[in-house]
Amino acid sequence: MPFLPRRLGPLLGLLALGAVAGLPCRAQTGASVTVNAAAPAGALPATGVGVNTAVWDGNLLDAAVPGLLSQAGVTVLRFPGGSTSDVYHWQNNSATAGTGQYINPADTFDAFMGVAQKAGATPVITVNYGSNAAGNAGGDPNEAAAWVNY
Repeated sequence: MPFLPRRLGPLLGLLALGAVAGLPCRAQTGASVTVNAAAPAGALPATGVGVNTAVWDGNLLDAAVPGLLSQAGVTVLRFPGGSTSDVYHWQNNSATAGTGQYINPADTFDAFMGVAQKAGATPVITVNYGSNAAGNAGGDPNEAAAWVNY
């Protein structure tokens, strides 16, 4: 007799599941969305079209790039990249020790600024707050401040 409850447990579970599954479901409330494509919703600001640049990009300094960026309507260039900025050290154009991040030796900050100026684009700089040069601590605020001062 002690085994009866163990045998009944799964059976009762299946019966309960069957009872719940048989209940009617309530319909979800419907939603309606109307879009008037002819009505302007707003204007894209001049700074709304930008391109991320990267310090590992071997084509950034190609002589044709500034003209192509300008022709494409690019008005903002970001340097030294997205997540790369957390390991980039602008003063010596290097990456944090031990990260294995490739930095193109020619893609310096000054070279980037030359591209931005020739393209007529506004530079946006993302400073390193992720790591110090040795890779044993977070970013150094003095490094960011020196870049702003530069």
